[in-house]
Amino acid sequence: MSQEEEQPPECPREAYRRAREASQLPLHLDLWDFLVGAVEEARRFNALRKIYGGPWQSTLWQLVRLLKGRYPDGATGAAVFREVEAVMLKWAEAWPREGWPDVWRRWLGVGRADAQAEVLSAWDKVRYAPGESPLEAAFTLAAHRPLELPAELRESRPDSYPLFVGLAGWLQVVVGARPILLPLAAVAGLFHVHASTVSYYRRCAVDDGYLRELRKHEHRPGGKGKATELAFDVSRFPVLLAKAAQGTRELFEGAGRG
Repeated sequence: MSQEEEQPPECPREAYRRAREASQLPLHLDLWDFLVGAVEEARRFNALRKIYGGPWQSTLWQLVRLLKGRYPDGATGAAVFREVEAVMLKWAEAWPREGWPDVWRRWLGVGRADAQAEVLSAWDKVRYAPGESPLEAAFTLAAHRPLELPAELRESRPDSYPLFVGLAGWLQVVVGARPILLPLAAVAGLFHVHASTVSYYRRCAVDDGYLRELRKHEHRPGGKGKATELAFDVSRFPVLLAKAAQGTRELFEGAGRG
C-alpha cells in the first residue's frame, strides 16, 4: 500500500466544489448531490460516536442506512453498489489524483472488494432509514408490496383491511423476532380513520389467524400505559417468511402454545 493510500479518506465536499467550478457535474446530478451529503454525514456520524460513545458501526453501514431512504423497496444491494460506484468514478474524473485507483478507498477508506461485501451484507440487514419509525417503514412496505388475502376473506372485510394486515406483517419483518406494537392512535393517523376502526381491524386479524396477542394493553394514569404486544404469523406469506429474521416464526407459534 502506498503512503498516499494510508492517508485518511478525502472529503467528498471538496471534490464536489472543484467539479462544480469546472462545470464537470454529471447528468445524474441528484444522486451526485445526495452522495456528497450522505458520505459526509455517515463519516460525521461515526466521528461523533467516537466522542460520545455508543456501539460502533462502520461508515459504510451508515451510508447504507441513508441510501435506504432514497431507494424504493425492492432495490438490490448489488444495483445500489453499482450506481454509487458510477458516481464516485465521475468524482474521480472531475477531480483526478494520482495514486488513488480505488474510489472506495479514496472517499470511504475501504478497498472495493471489502466495500462491495459490506454494502451487499448491510443492504439486507438495514430495515429502515434514519428518522423513520418502524411503523412508518412497515406502512411504506405494505403500500408498495401489498399482501394478497384470499378472495373470500376480502369479501367479508373492509376495503382497507388488507393494507392493515400488510402493515402488521411487514412490521413483524422490520422489528424481527420481537413483539410488534400497533398503537391505535398512531395507526389511525396513518390510515386517516378513527381509532375504533383500527381496533376492529386488529380484532379481525386475530380472528383470521394473522395476529396473536402476547400481552394485553396496560392502562396507566397520565397516558403512560403500554400498547398490546402482538405477533404476526409470517408463515402465511412466503414473501414475509423469506425476509423475516431467525426466530420470528417461532415467536408466533410460541404464543399459540402458551
